[in-house]
Amino acid sequence: MKKTLFFSILVTILFFSSCGNERSTEESSNTETSSENTSSDDDNTNEVSVEEMSRKKELLTSLIGNYTLDYIEGAMGANGMVEYTLHDAEWRALASSIEEGVREAYDFDLTSADQKKINSMLISVSDDLTVTFSSNGKDYFSVLFSEEGMSYNLAKPVADYYSVIPEALTPTTKFVNSDLYLYAEDGFKEGELEGADILDIGADAMMLTYNESSKSFELSIFYADCCDTGIYTFK
Repeated sequence: MKKTLFFSILVTILFFSSCGNERSTEESSNTETSSENTSSDDDNTNEVSVEEMSRKKELLTSLIGNYTLDYIEGAMGANGMVEYTLHDAEWRALASSIEEGVREAYDFDLTSADQKKINSMLISVSDDLTVTFSSNGKDYFSVLFSEEGMSYNLAKPVADYYSVIPEALTPTTKFVNSDLYLYAEDGFKEGELEGADILDIGADAMMLTYNESSKSFELSIFYADCCDTGIYTFK
């Protein structure tokens, strides 16, 4: 009787011990699998980050050189529009506005001083990937290369701006769709952008992007609190 009881107890102990070992092995296996999955997720995140950073550097490296003005378009007031186009090395200007429900277009003359100022506008990408905008021999801004994002100097939340600034813009922005965002700044004092504000809209803000689709730099010079905007395309 005692032998039978002892044997039953021994079998019970061995059974629970075996179950405990199996659970321990299974938990260890699950922990290792979870660790592998986490490591894989981190690797994927790093790959995406490195890929995005490389995209910016690779693009700017391919753009080293100088880019001259190719086209200007602007919107002023409630319905005013203007465009500057280049014809045989001479710039022509066309404006339009709505009169009695009909949009009326008209040409206006550009002086030799106007022509000279327009032709002096330049975007340059140096060997160290610094991007500079200049007009009439004056540098208005230079953007040092950074993998961390763009040169962001906006005083207010982007939702407070009326015109060209996308809602997704942050200091860490690199690309929004096919546009590389390089620079945004407001708070320029009256007259500070006079040499660059060809459309004379009283601009106090600027933003620079590069569009991969059109293969052009786009410089927006605008009045941050309202609707007056000039977009300058460089190729």
